[in-house]
Amino acid sequence: MKKTLFLMAFCLSFCAAAYAATAPPEQSSELNWTRRPVVFSHQAHFTGIAERDAPAETCTLCHHPLGEKQVFQTCAAAGCHDNLDAKDKSLQSYYQATHKRKTDTYDSCVSCHTEVAGKDAAMKKRLIGCKESACHP
Repeated sequence: MKKTLFLMAFCLSFCAAAYAATAPPEQSSELNWTRRPVVFSHQAHFTGIAERDAPAETCTLCHHPLGEKQVFQTCAAAGCHDNLDAKDKSLQSYYQATHKRKTDTYDSCVSCHTEVAGKDAAMKKRLIGCKESACHP
């Protein structure tokens, strides 16, 4: 009986820790590194992506490995996409990481929103528009 209770407690604590490690932050973040700030909701993206893909892969669709380590930090963190010049075309370009429509490896915000919107013109305007959109209110 004691073994069973211990095993159940261990499993529950392991599952709770695993969920906490994959749960997105609840508060929205303001991405204000550029001229047009974006209010980003991890919770809304996590829910939307999890409906289409396996939840375990949800975070890694955007937070990609840096070298051989998985990195869970902001896109514009030092050493990532920290070049804030909109004209820069390098891998360190924050603008390219968020706006590039066609990517070789990881989706950008715009490439994913384009895929989600499909051919729906109203949804494209809402998800991809530069003004008065979900990204740039």
